[in-house]
Amino acid sequence: MQRIDDATAATSLPTPEAAGTPGYFTEGNPTAGTPATNVRGSWLNMIQEELMAVVTAGGVTPSKTTYNQVYQALQALFQQKSAFAASLGGVGYLKIPSPVGTFILQWGTSATLAANTVIGVTFPVAFPSACVAAFANPVDPGTTASYRVNVTTVSKTGAVIGCTYSSPAFPAFWFAIGY
Repeated sequence: MQRIDDATAATSLPTPEAAGTPGYFTEGNPTAGTPATNVRGSWLNMIQEELMAVVTAGGVTPSKTTYNQVYQALQALFQQKSAFAASLGGVGYLKIPSPVGTFILQWGTSATLAANTVIGVTFPVAFPSACVAAFANPVDPGTTASYRVNVTTVSKTGAVIGCTYSSPAFPAFWFAIGY
């Protein structure tokens, strides 16, 4: 894909004429007095610039002699946007690509927590920008003990879980989301 480089081409993008009523191309019909559709420079410039935007966004260097550059660019863009990644285990993560960045969901189980203690957990992968929320719930010990588990601190790489309860000691499930 390369911009037109004919000797008659304009050196800068001309201002297009005002938009008219949207329509469709026709070959015309001389017997019915219907003229063929004129293909204007502004329409061709629009198509050219749309295609150039795809090529450059895909990281492809425009070339006059390569005839699959839009295809190459689309492949690169789809690979970037559909780069799901996951580690689906008891401790794991899921990376979800989106137009505004990659969201990451992470989960796991802490070590055993005793009454009135805190414990650090390390996320399976670091959040590139920030952990925006983290939650924890106790792994039910199967007793009627009163307990409370909460996340006291979060960072890109981990969290601190605190707990208060009577007894017994047990781990906590945790969940974090970020980007």
